[in-house]
Amino acid sequence: MSEMVKYPSIENTYQQKHIDMWLKYHPELEDETYLLTEKIHGSNLQVLFTPDEPIRYFSRNQEILPGEKFHGYQSALAEDLIQSAFQSIQKSANRLNTPIRIFGELFGKGIMKGVDYGLGDEKRFRIFASMTGGEWDTLNNMRRGQLGCGSDRYTMLFVPPVYLAGSLQEALDFDVEQPTHFNPIEGNTWEGVVIKPYYKNYQSPDGSMFWLKKKSERFKEKSHAPAPRVVDSEVDSMNALFSSYFNDNRVQSCFSKMGEIQTPKEMATHIKAIFEDGKIDFLKEHNAAFELLGKDQQKKALNVGGLIANLLKPYL
Repeated sequence: MSEMVKYPSIENTYQQKHIDMWLKYHPELEDETYLLTEKIHGSNLQVLFTPDEPIRYFSRNQEILPGEKFHGYQSALAEDLIQSAFQSIQKSANRLNTPIRIFGELFGKGIMKGVDYGLGDEKRFRIFASMTGGEWDTLNNMRRGQLGCGSDRYTMLFVPPVYLAGSLQEALDFDVEQPTHFNPIEGNTWEGVVIKPYYKNYQSPDGSMFWLKKKSERFKEKSHAPAPRVVDSEVDSMNALFSSYFNDNRVQSCFSKMGEIQTPKEMATHIKAIFEDGKIDFLKEHNAAFELLGKDQQKKALNVGGLIANLLKPYL
């Protein structure tokens, strides 16, 4: 029986070391064609079509068992066009005798805050990636019908394409301060864009993909400056810098993966998840300086539990 495949994490465009590493081994990435799609502010949903078996559903981290609500995904998938597309994909899986997975975003009321998608009480699901067997489909093949649902009739089931760039630099320079395609009113800025090569996939031996995200200013998970405080030591300076990686956007990102906090008992689990998420981003940029500290200094520099708890309290 096929199990879930965890969707690879996507690096931010400001992670220049990450981009340079890929260019070192794949210099042709500079001149690739890139499709930029709207990054929907919602929650990841994976749908697995196994030949001649019932459809299965997964959040970012685990299977959604029958009866579990998970943001009311059932109502989002009840859309007639989605049901028709799912039937086509299942037929493709049966015909090819191989599993097909689609990855998409659930969004709408009660899922994430910050963007008004103009849906009222409704929820939606839109596809942003797919796998056939164990291989990622290119965006070109996915949108042209490789899933069995790529005709013009199903175009609206994919996340909105916003720009086709002829080079990596052109993609990186794209202005992301724009309103969502779903409800383009003034000030209703989308979360950002996802940047992927259009005709070819680039995958490293560890399974990571050359995919990037560029977020609009109000959705960045890192503050521009360290939290205001009196800095009187190297440890205090590092702690202030680490603290700048925690804000409500990072809390919302955690909720998209784990669901919102429901009871005070869940506080510790969410604090740990948010802490680890911020630590990963922090060390990508500041590991060299952090490693110069002693073990006790490192422990003090990473002391942000109280800050994270305060960010979570409004949601209890």
